[in-house]
Amino acid sequence: MGNHWAVKLFAAVLPPSRFGNVSVVHREAVASQLVGAIMVHRTDLGTLIARVRVVYALLDRAWDRDPERIAAVVDATFHRLGELQEREASLERDIHDASKDDLEAKFRSHLGLYEFISEQYYRTLAAPCAAADAISRTGETVGDLIDGDGRANPARMTALEAGRGIRAGAITDGLDRHLRNSAAHHRYSIIDDNRIRLWDVDPKTGQTTWGPVEWTFWELRTNVDRLSNTCSVLLLGIAMFDIAYGPTMRARGWGSRGKRPLPKRRDIAKAELSSMADLHGFTVESVNIAGDGALVIALRVKGETMIAQTTEIIAGVGDAGTERYHQDVHTEWGPVRNQVYGFLQTTYDVHGGYDVVRVTVTAKDGKTSVGQVDASLAERDAMLQGEDVNTIRARLTVDTLADETIPVILKGPIVPVP
Repeated sequence: MGNHWAVKLFAAVLPPSRFGNVSVVHREAVASQLVGAIMVHRTDLGTLIARVRVVYALLDRAWDRDPERIAAVVDATFHRLGELQEREASLERDIHDASKDDLEAKFRSHLGLYEFISEQYYRTLAAPCAAADAISRTGETVGDLIDGDGRANPARMTALEAGRGIRAGAITDGLDRHLRNSAAHHRYSIIDDNRIRLWDVDPKTGQTTWGPVEWTFWELRTNVDRLSNTCSVLLLGIAMFDIAYGPTMRARGWGSRGKRPLPKRRDIAKAELSSMADLHGFTVESVNIAGDGALVIALRVKGETMIAQTTEIIAGVGDAGTERYHQDVHTEWGPVRNQVYGFLQTTYDVHGGYDVVRVTVTAKDGKTSVGQVDASLAERDAMLQGEDVNTIRARLTVDTLADETIPVILKGPIVPVP
């Protein structure tokens, strides 16, 4: 369903002239974000799309006024997101792993996530919007609105909504300074398995400025989800802007993403490689840094097959009611070499900061070696440019991949059932 929702978002937000800019990498990243917002954090697709359009329109107006300035802010924001997204995922794992019998961990994990989102993740994603408003409406100096860590003040976003006549909450829903303070300064008391008491205090006067309020665990979780969804809105709006104007930004040399990427932490690299590996018939077993500085990616052949069939998907999201879709699914068998090269081609942004990438491949059993590839930056650039497989193979110093095929499950477009 994620891919289907992504297509709906592209159609609703992007100008038709920009559809050709959408790549498989874009589609997978957007689909993953939509699944999290809709299935995990329980938002409505139609509402989400309407909010993303607000963000895109804001950035689009700034592009019309001063494309180079807004490109610089968007570029800087993208560079900060990898670490922040990995930290968010880690905090969400803490929530999942918290024991039901450890009430402190159960409630504190949600409060910790809220504190991080409000103080770091949201403010970073808000920076392009604050800059866009300054460029296209207020005339303020962009540098005065963004701190040294690339974050905007949340109060600026509330003022932006009011100043532009945007529906309140479109880009600020879930922001609550008192809840942030309660989480950051441990101003809460757990009453029982399902209730927590929260309050906020003015540090100068010692007077209580909020609460005490009693929330159920569900109310706490809902407030965390609201801000998480707003971050998804901002991220998706920035992503749509990058799809629309990214090729122009890179062609003109604005920002740094047209240049060589910086090396990514191995845990971040692993997270970003996983979905693309799946599309090529692999699972990412591990990602490490070798003694010689090479990025070492261990892939395992999934070995999964499906009989050609038309599957039925039933979805019920928000106010849309139940929707039925059909999707054709079948298995193709492709040379393992082509799949590895294709994987490296589509994930260049992840590993482009490393001089050498070493890919080891094992069979479905995780033990039997299927071979290895060592690819320099120049050789991976040839993959990125779409050079012939045999030409690339001749250039590689190490390619011991077996001459065999592996199964890859291919899924067609999701078609609504009349």
